[in-house]
Amino acid sequence: MHKLIITFWLICLCALQAFPEKEKLTSTLLEDYYRDMASREDLSPEARIIWYDSLLNIGCHDYFDIQLKKIVILRDAGHTEQALGILRKLMVESQNLPINHRLPLLYQYASAFSDRNDLLNAMTGYADILDMHKPDSLKYWDIRAHQDLFSIYCDLRDEAKADHCLKAIEDIISSYHFTKEFREDTEGRVRSSRATLLIHHQDYDSAYKELKIVLELARTDPTRFATLMQMAQICLEQGQTEAARMYLDEADQLKNVSNYMRRTALYLKAQSYLADNNFKEVLNVLDSYPQEMLDMNSLNNCRGYYIIRGQSYAGMGNFHLAYDALESALIVGDSIIANTERFVSRNSETYLQTKREADRANAAARSMKGWIIALCIVILIIASTSTLLLFTIIRLRKRLKMQRNAVNNSRIQSLTSELNQNLNKQREEEMSRKQTSLLLKMAQMESAFEVIKKRLSNDQLDKASQEYILSKLHEISGKKKMWDMFSAQFEMTNSKFLDLLSTRHPDLTKSEKRICAFMLINLSTKEIAELLDRSPRTVDVTKYNIRKKLNTDLSTDEYLRRLAEEASSHV
Repeated sequence: MHKLIITFWLICLCALQAFPEKEKLTSTLLEDYYRDMASREDLSPEARIIWYDSLLNIGCHDYFDIQLKKIVILRDAGHTEQALGILRKLMVESQNLPINHRLPLLYQYASAFSDRNDLLNAMTGYADILDMHKPDSLKYWDIRAHQDLFSIYCDLRDEAKADHCLKAIEDIISSYHFTKEFREDTEGRVRSSRATLLIHHQDYDSAYKELKIVLELARTDPTRFATLMQMAQICLEQGQTEAARMYLDEADQLKNVSNYMRRTALYLKAQSYLADNNFKEVLNVLDSYPQEMLDMNSLNNCRGYYIIRGQSYAGMGNFHLAYDALESALIVGDSIIANTERFVSRNSETYLQTKREADRANAAARSMKGWIIALCIVILIIASTSTLLLFTIIRLRKRLKMQRNAVNNSRIQSLTSELNQNLNKQREEEMSRKQTSLLLKMAQMESAFEVIKKRLSNDQLDKASQEYILSKLHEISGKKKMWDMFSAQFEMTNSKFLDLLSTRHPDLTKSEKRICAFMLINLSTKEIAELLDRSPRTVDVTKYNIRKKLNTDLSTDEYLRRLAEEASSHV
């Protein structure tokens, strides 16, 4: 039975391990495909959001990370309200999450308010991040919050608080342990922020010095690219268009830079040519914008693109084209939406086919999951039943064995007790017979002695001989001598009875104790009267007195028998 159950469990375990692997493999391949499509920067934000939604629909394990990536894309595409709606839902769902999961949500939440120029709620969100108690490993979130607060205070022209944010970042860097790369990158960001303040004050020389230091500290291409664009902006403010284009050309050589930053660099280069009134080069730079990139560009850059193009056409005297460009700047928002829809429609067929494949895979996975769940339930029921049956059988066998042992022990104890009672009874009867026989013999001897004494008194012996023989007979006869012999024999068979009787009932006389001993060995009133040379009436009276002194509801014989048993048990 045990071997069958173990074999059954092994088969079930193999079945459970075999089926889910196929589902897991299919789900993993599908998830990898969705992630690859969602990470493609050449797709429109709307298309990438669709792929991220597909990831969420298949139940990926990193739910919050996917939602955060989706929110970043929505913010970059200008869909701030939609991003805020998702963030509000995530804020409720993340109440019980650890702090390392809540901090990115809080940061995106505050940043979304900053995107729609709701500066009060944005500053409140960043303040919540700063007020949270966090371990040293998460202090970099305080740095990011201070950096964004710095940008807000710069927009509000509150340079005192902006400078306070920079000092707070420096204090965090000096107070906590960070890697060398992070420390240098943060120091570069602080100096870049200070350069921004100096630019606002039109202190271009000091700002330029700060940016030179940032350029030396920069370890990543995006940081170097952003610094070079700031330096180009300073040169444009000072009218040094050639120097500005030199920095922009140097920035163009860098790699691992987002298309958004490159488009911004082209916009600055077009501004430099516009400042030189080189309208032809302005149009050449603007024409270098890939059209699909232009369609997906941010709203402000697209508007600036059309404004600069209109200014160039106006400078060239082509007012008709200038008017069209400026008209495009006014309707650029609608144009972006239309172009995005056209791009999505071009990819709709591929998406729908992938969606159908995903739906079929999900249906097959759900079907397989249903069968596996049903199989698991059946296996669980069978296993539970078999296990319960096995334990029940074991319990019943154990209980039956215990009952058998208890019955056998009870029988043995009963037989032993019965045997001991029979042996005690036989021993008592035998001793009683011996004592009775002894008493009878003693009574016969006493009678014989009396006869001998009478005969000796009548026979013709000299007086001295008679006296001598009579004295010897008196020595071996007499009631006292007979009682002493009986008492000695009685003590041997009924140990401690007379002592216990004397202790319990000290008011009993010696004669009454003697009759109690005779009653214990089952002598009748007549036999006791003959032994004591008394009348039966006298013996009955003595028995009545004994009963009154014993003061018991039991019969005298029964009480004396129990007293004897108690005396024997104390031996």
